[in-house]
Amino acid sequence: MVYNVNMEKVALVGFGTIGSAVGKIISVDGASRRTSLAHDPNSKSLISDMIANLEVTAIAGLADTEIRDLIDTSPEYAGLRSATVTSNFEDIYATNPDIVVELIGGVHPAYEFIKDALSRGIHVVTANKAVLGEYGNELRQLAVQNGVQLRYEAAVGGAVPVVRAVRSSLMGDKVVSITGVLNGTTNFILDKMTHDGADYADALKQAQELGFAEADPTADVEGEDAAAKISILASLAFGRDLKAASVKRTGITGITQGMIIAAKTRGQVYKLIASAVRTSCSDSSDNIELLVEPRLVPENSAFGELQGSMNAVEIVSEYSGKLIFSGLGAGDTSTASAVLADIVEIAAV
Repeated sequence: MVYNVNMEKVALVGFGTIGSAVGKIISVDGASRRTSLAHDPNSKSLISDMIANLEVTAIAGLADTEIRDLIDTSPEYAGLRSATVTSNFEDIYATNPDIVVELIGGVHPAYEFIKDALSRGIHVVTANKAVLGEYGNELRQLAVQNGVQLRYEAAVGGAVPVVRAVRSSLMGDKVVSITGVLNGTTNFILDKMTHDGADYADALKQAQELGFAEADPTADVEGEDAAAKISILASLAFGRDLKAASVKRTGITGITQGMIIAAKTRGQVYKLIASAVRTSCSDSSDNIELLVEPRLVPENSAFGELQGSMNAVEIVSEYSGKLIFSGLGAGDTSTASAVLADIVEIAAV
């Protein structure tokens, strides 16, 4: 691989929890690395040199005045002060970005933003599982047609590098199944019900108070979020256009404390499990079974031991056998880390 350490211009679309965390890392770590290089030009490190050569040239967000004030008054964002801050997405193109990072969430207008950037021949990094779950195949094809990259590690497992594993490490293999705990909110709720004796309503309230669950938790607790994520992984692994709507799903709202107690007497716990299984040797899409549902797993298993908002994914393939990935599946810094990894990977080529 040929590495490129030229300055890469980055435009951030969205400056909320994740977007601001990405901006902060680029600002603080980039400045630190440039200072180190100025004092000791021989202290080179490929990855950190790439971070030092990232420049945020534009930030788009509806609250542009508040974003501008935050950047101008907070030392941790000092490295972003030369960036254009705008509420008009079109304005970012005046700064000639090499990479557009979409972090506004939701399907629309995020889908239109991503499609527009790819159509202009600009690389895109996103954490948007809702868009990818519905339009992923179209956007991947558009990226190929325009000779650019579409990266989305943070859309599935937060800091867990499972997309990279499926896309790169297992390219020469044949995936048989993907099974995982892909939603940190439901794992937190079920963990509280199991280990603290909380009922569903109280566990959900705690999740909301800690910021793990939204005011409207439907997408998480009814399995919609996990369905989008497993459809993304399955589309990559099986080379199919598998949409979130095709996933059969059951949420966790029906899990009671009585069910939890009964399971514990058998050494089992409930987890919301997402799975994609090749059900025959045929490559027909009819033979890929997609499912999200609460399942009983052994308490001392890789899934059973997951606490809080942790995620884990098990991939079984013909040649590599069983691989397990686990880590933080939610949170601003862990998700921002995955976003930054995608940015650096694009800049490295």
